[in-house]
Amino acid sequence: LSLADYARFVNGVAATDPEGAWARVPRGESGVHQAGGGQFWARPAPGEPYVVPDVDADGDQWDERWPLLGVHWHDAMACAAWFAAETGLPIRLPTALESEKAVRGVDGRIYPWGDRFDATLCHVRDSRPGRPRPAPVGSFPEDRSVYGVRDAGGCIRELCGDAEYAGNPERRPARGASWNHLPDAARCASSLGTTHWNISAFMGARLARGLPGE
Repeated sequence: LSLADYARFVNGVAATDPEGAWARVPRGESGVHQAGGGQFWARPAPGEPYVVPDVDADGDQWDERWPLLGVHWHDAMACAAWFAAETGLPIRLPTALESEKAVRGVDGRIYPWGDRFDATLCHVRDSRPGRPRPAPVGSFPEDRSVYGVRDAGGCIRELCGDAEYAGNPERRPARGASWNHLPDAARCASSLGTTHWNISAFMGARLARGLPGE
C-alpha cells in the first residue's frame, strides 16, 4: 500500500463519516499508554479531499508514492475491508505464513534474492548514504521475490492479518524490514509481535487478494 492508496481509503470513509476518516489519518507513533501523536496530514475544508502533504507540520518532505506508515493494525484492516467493498474482490491483509511464503519461495533462502545480504538490493537503513528516509514503493527493482512480490525484503515492515501472535490476542504479527531497520530484519523469516494499537513510522501494510469464495 502506498500513501496515495491509503488516501483513497480515507477519502472514501470521509464521504460518510468525516470524524472516522480523521481518526484514520496517519499519525505520530504510539507509546506504552496507547495514545499516538497528532495527525501527519492536514484536515481539509468541508467538501475538500485529504491529500498527502508535500511537507508536513515538522517541515519534513513527503511523497504520496511512499509506503503507508503511521497507522495501527485496525487502520490497516479497515483499509483492506474498504478496498474489498469498493472493488468487490476478496482483498485483505495476508497472514504471516502467507507473507513469508510469498517472499521466500520454496527453497528456504535467507533473503528474497538468495543467501547473501547486499544492502543495494533492498531499502533498509544502510542502503543509501545520509539520514534514512522512506522511498517510493518499488524503488529497488532487485528486491523482488521468486513470485514477483516487490519490496520483499525492505521498504516497510508489514502488519499481517492474523488476529493473534504466538497465541496472544493482544499482539499481531509484523514482518520484514523498513527503510530504517538494520539488515537482519530483511531476512525472509524476520517477524515480531506488536500490540494491535501500536503505530510506527516504520510499519505499514500490504494488501492481498484471497482465493475466490473466501
